[in-house]
Amino acid sequence: MKMLIYYLSYLYFPAVLLLGICGWKSRGFSRVACLVLIFGLSVLAYARFIEPRLITVQQTEILLPGADETSDSVTFLLFSDTHLGLFGNAMPIERLSKRAKALDYDAVLVAGDFTYHPELDALPDLFDALQDFDKPVYGVFGNHDVGLPGPDLSLPLTGYFQTLDGFELLQNRTTVLNIDGLEVWLTGTSDLWQRRISYPQDNPPPGVPRIILTHNPDLAIEVPADVQFDLMFAGHTHGGQIRIPGLYESHIPSEYGFDMDLHEVMTQQGERPVFVTSGTGMVGLPMRFLIPPRLDLVTVRLANPPDQPELATDAN
Repeated sequence: MKMLIYYLSYLYFPAVLLLGICGWKSRGFSRVACLVLIFGLSVLAYARFIEPRLITVQQTEILLPGADETSDSVTFLLFSDTHLGLFGNAMPIERLSKRAKALDYDAVLVAGDFTYHPELDALPDLFDALQDFDKPVYGVFGNHDVGLPGPDLSLPLTGYFQTLDGFELLQNRTTVLNIDGLEVWLTGTSDLWQRRISYPQDNPPPGVPRIILTHNPDLAIEVPADVQFDLMFAGHTHGGQIRIPGLYESHIPSEYGFDMDLHEVMTQQGERPVFVTSGTGMVGLPMRFLIPPRLDLVTVRLANPPDQPELATDAN
């Protein structure tokens, strides 16, 4: 059914031509009906052929507790839900990397759902461009990558990603970033629906933040209280993908009401920021509407170090 819709959409062009001829020759109600049909089909055609190929960039600043507008910062380029494979109109990573060359950032984060029913021999064509970003790239799997739903591609994807330069898969792993002397613990998790998350045993030292990179933002509510984290990045929701107000909200796959952008969430660690990127690809219908593919440029301002006590001086 998905591919039937995908290919039937090409009938838009002859249909509009025929409706245009019909409207030109008609009068009154028939002409109005033809124009209404042309408009409706054109909206669908925009969602199918145009919007999925647009790239937008949104800049966001997040202040961690204890930080202000002058605090030291780290900037991440964040995207998710590329869903490459089945739909040929999905945004290719090559275009994302080219757009990113005009942006200033310290690292790239990919919040899961790389795939959507790809052919395994097509993985290099789809994902080699992950090596083309100017900075290190870190990623985690999403539910579609691990077979929820669809085929479980975790093993072939893991093997393939290990061949890429500059890309690191953070499945239940933590890496320590050192960016211009600023230390950040970046912890990646496996997908929430898979229920195989192994939480870290160690917490960062005082003054060092931990950022969790995951796919499903609902994880924020479930992180155990003894796992310290300061910020979570996620994807999964697509911002509704077809964002018709009043309709899209009921189709967002979140039990806790996550949509997109910044949420301040009460977690077991206290109130924490959770930033949800709206994705670049599609599932279900080969369309995006009122929510084009997006790169998020997120500047995270870190807590200021505590004031150091002044050393006593000898007056003599």
